[in-house]
Amino acid sequence: MSLRVLCSRRRRRPPAARGGPELTAALLRVSSRMAADWPRADAHIHLFGRAEEAIPGVVQDDAVRYDIMKAGYSVDVALIVGPPPQSFPGNNDFVAEMATEFDWLRPVAGLRVYELTLERLEELALGPWVGISLYTAGEEWAGLAAVPAEVWSWLIQRRWLVSVNDMCLSRGPESGWAAWLRIVEAHPELRLLISHLGLPAAAPPSVPGVAHWTVEECRERIADVLALAAYPGPRVKLSGFYALTTPGSDYPHEAAWGYVQALLEAFTSERLLWASDFPPAVTGGDLSFPQTINLFTKMSFLTEEDRVKIEGGNLIALLEEVVVTSRQSETMKTARM
Repeated sequence: MSLRVLCSRRRRRPPAARGGPELTAALLRVSSRMAADWPRADAHIHLFGRAEEAIPGVVQDDAVRYDIMKAGYSVDVALIVGPPPQSFPGNNDFVAEMATEFDWLRPVAGLRVYELTLERLEELALGPWVGISLYTAGEEWAGLAAVPAEVWSWLIQRRWLVSVNDMCLSRGPESGWAAWLRIVEAHPELRLLISHLGLPAAAPPSVPGVAHWTVEECRERIADVLALAAYPGPRVKLSGFYALTTPGSDYPHEAAWGYVQALLEAFTSERLLWASDFPPAVTGGDLSFPQTINLFTKMSFLTEEDRVKIEGGNLIALLEEVVVTSRQSETMKTARM
């Protein structure tokens, strides 16, 4: 049975039960519909918890906000990326709780590199997780060499997703993509999901009469990510464009399109994934949720077939192949009844 059918049959608590009817109505009013003729799947969102708004009794709930918005944009599922646990302690527990309430939620657990052990993975396999999330820029990537090979083998055998945030050398000297290349060379089937195009250098402001970076110039600035295309496992999330142009609100981010063209040539549309990076893209990136999808309609080098794959088909296929234990499956089924 397809992931789309499964999602349509599961029941969940209505958003208004926790967000309030006023919040539901307000979000529906400001969200214009942009449905597609194909299912969409968001490869990168965060759920940071709940917070009181300025209005007494009104709770800001990212899960409820997303649940309402996604209906207007044909989004069937979303990958919930665990942030760095040292910065957001308790987020894994919160996301695991949300996974019992929302049928579209597919979470990857936020881990530190030193936590990558078989014992920790087996523990996670009893929960709702479909993979892990790592932030390896800075000193964190140095620990990758010490991770036992059996850990990577475990992840490959279960087809778990490994979402990674790092940066390219063109952005800063703390890049860990070279370390990931060594891992992937030894474990080419590892389903490495590269966030935000690998986070290369941000393109300069658009200036009338001055051409944007060429594809070749972009290719040089993203070379450490392109090297991973030689292996079948890695995928790239087309997300975080607000961090790739100056200013971040420079929609549709045409100055960064050379990066997308370089990635399309190297990975093909079969291994590119749309991701909204909600809520940071909306709250800190000066963008609207539909703009994170709409920009693909502006890229003339993408065909409709490319968009069907990028906007949902590729991630849905990956999620359908994730191996879950019988106990994990039963736990998720019981929680959502």
